[in-house]
Amino acid sequence: MAGGLGNDTLTFNLANLGLSGTSSGAGDGVDAISLTLSGLASQTIFVSGNAGTDTIICTALGNASPFGGQGVDSITANGAATTIVGGVCTPIQMIKSAPKMKQDNPKLNATSASLPPQGAIGVETLGHRQYVGGMWEEIGLLQFNFLKSQGIKPTDTFLDIACGALRLGVHLIPYLEKGHYLGIEKEQALINAGLKEELGESLAEEKEPILICDKDFSFDKFGRRIDMAIAQSLFTHLSPETIDQCMKNLKPCMNKNSVFFATYFESQSQAVIPSQSHDHGYFAYTKSQMLDFGNRMGFNAEYLGDWNHPRSQVMVAYRPRAEA
Repeated sequence: MAGGLGNDTLTFNLANLGLSGTSSGAGDGVDAISLTLSGLASQTIFVSGNAGTDTIICTALGNASPFGGQGVDSITANGAATTIVGGVCTPIQMIKSAPKMKQDNPKLNATSASLPPQGAIGVETLGHRQYVGGMWEEIGLLQFNFLKSQGIKPTDTFLDIACGALRLGVHLIPYLEKGHYLGIEKEQALINAGLKEELGESLAEEKEPILICDKDFSFDKFGRRIDMAIAQSLFTHLSPETIDQCMKNLKPCMNKNSVFFATYFESQSQAVIPSQSHDHGYFAYTKSQMLDFGNRMGFNAEYLGDWNHPRSQVMVAYRPRAEA
């Protein structure tokens, strides 16, 4: 399946593999392929694209892993070939791990009817690291180094929105002064795992991070003004209404010189997105949409773009706009 200039479309039906679907590529060497998988006999499929990277979205039929076996299915991108590998039990229907991907086809952003479970059951099933997307050390360090490049200081009060199991926190908490790391997360199981299995009791006692379990973005519960905040791979799972709620609640808790960084999957045209936020759903927005989220809620929005995220999430910065 080779990509090229212009749009590539391929309809296929490989009954012996239980594979059927349509490939609608954005062209320019980048193919986006939607697969429906049922009773797949092979554990590995290679989908070759042109110079560029293929993006694959999988929809599994039924509750069984489409690749057989027990465990989490994943996609690993390797040059011009993308390998789908089946593993152990919970199928991941929306896969978005290919680097440098371009979501130019709005139809690719519709969510599957069945996704891995959310909440405590999901954390137990997937493990706390995989629940938040894996790439634990790589993305944790990426965030930490980015924040240092943006001028974070040990004296700053920092807010980690959807802090999960402290993927960023394990790097940032030791750097900040005691009590200056604030984390908010809707899954208590992730907070517990972060404190017990990642940060450790000794460092938690020394640095006293303030962690709140809350699903409504109740940032006022901290009772603090925030100098800097980040939401890494949060808006990638949120509906527009939920993003609005986050932005609206955050602004009153910021100082006039504060900054809020957020990452997202960028689409070139407005995508058809799921109606409800989901921890494992896929939500892509255009640059103008992301800037508008901030502008409507009283922020000056700045597009920062590529920051070397392994899944090609891009960055935007929001700063509180002075009231007239």
